[in-house]
Amino acid sequence: MASTPKFASKIGLIAATVGSAVGLGNVWRFPAEVQSNGGAAFLLIYIICIFLLGIPVMTAEFALGRGGESDAAGVYARVTPERKGWWLAGVLAITASYLILSFYMVVSGWTFEYLVQSITGDLYSSPSIGEEAFKERMGSYITGTYRPIVMTVIMIAANIYVLLRGVQAGIEKMSNVMMPVLFLLLLILVDDKN
Repeated sequence: MASTPKFASKIGLIAATVGSAVGLGNVWRFPAEVQSNGGAAFLLIYIICIFLLGIPVMTAEFALGRGGESDAAGVYARVTPERKGWWLAGVLAITASYLILSFYMVVSGWTFEYLVQSITGDLYSSPSIGEEAFKERMGSYITGTYRPIVMTVIMIAANIYVLLRGVQAGIEKMSNVMMPVLFLLLLILVDDKN
């Protein structure tokens, strides 16, 4: 029986966990949600939900993963008494992850396009100025025929490459590099209005 792939360090596990929880959604959408839903009040409720729901669910997932040493469907099949239909809950979790991944690959393709256009200087090459130029340029990209598909395929290929390298050489190594980069980018983007 082959051994289950494991993370080489706790830092790698934490970086991968944080990377899956705090990523594009928190940078891309979360600030707008906080602003439009009450600011500090929304943030307070969000933090309470993290402590009441997020941490217990994450801890349960860790316990199931460590104890079952299998994918979600396999773990539920192993830990449920009499092997009733609980494995379907694991299949549901895998399906939900796949659907989220499908959406995020498209958004990641957009983000990659933003990066390419920022580096080449094309992002603000329209006759409009400021935010309007950005909206115009990216609006034409998103509604384009082939370029959004190309960028999405590039992001899918990059993810497949990382996954094929395995847990330690792929996921852990990439998380250990990308999470500090994300943190540095967030520090750079923080705008002090004072």
